[in-house]
Amino acid sequence: MAHEMKLRLNMASLRYFILMHVMGCIMGRKVIYDGQQVQPSSRVATKVPGDGYCQDVHGQEATARKVLKTSCKQAESACRLDSSCVAFACTLSQQEAVFYTSTGCTYNCDKVDWLKNPALVVQAGIDCANSQWNGGSCYKWGDGKPPVPQDPVLPPVQPPAPPPVQPSGGCTCSNGSPVSGTACLAAGQERCASCDFGFTLSFATDKCEAASPQACTCSNGS
Repeated sequence: MAHEMKLRLNMASLRYFILMHVMGCIMGRKVIYDGQQVQPSSRVATKVPGDGYCQDVHGQEATARKVLKTSCKQAESACRLDSSCVAFACTLSQQEAVFYTSTGCTYNCDKVDWLKNPALVVQAGIDCANSQWNGGSCYKWGDGKPPVPQDPVLPPVQPPAPPPVQPSGGCTCSNGSPVSGTACLAAGQERCASCDFGFTLSFATDKCEAASPQACTCSNGS
């Protein structure tokens, strides 16, 4: 059954591309776009945000469409030549494409809102039943004009951090001089920067402690 379905899709793809080729020859490789004949190359396929098939702002895809087995490149060429094709979606992993068109429509053919207003196509996405479209892309046609350059969005400038608040009253130091400025972490804290004679600074406590007497030696005398 799966093989027969795949064969039908491949045959439908072949018939569709033959039809698009004939249309291109008959129309001098021109299509109708916004009520005017334009060269197919003047239409620009623009990828919409997201991954998956085309969706509207509500995450819906209930519009006229058909599904064919084909590559993304062939899908773009075919949709470009189809005057009714307003957008297409494709997935490289499945070699499958969705054409949002009334030409050869097979699904929701009475829903033509997108065909009348392609601006309704705003994003790409999937649902749980179509996880194979994860990584797919949706493209809709622009007006053939290059995109207007946008100024880069710069991150907001963070204000400099305020200087640390200095405790009022400062630090103290018995038998020496206390630290000052940012080295003093709390008012009234005993924290020494230097010590008086006879005292040494303890790096463990930051306090001045009495120096230990040093035993002297003398060879051949007292």
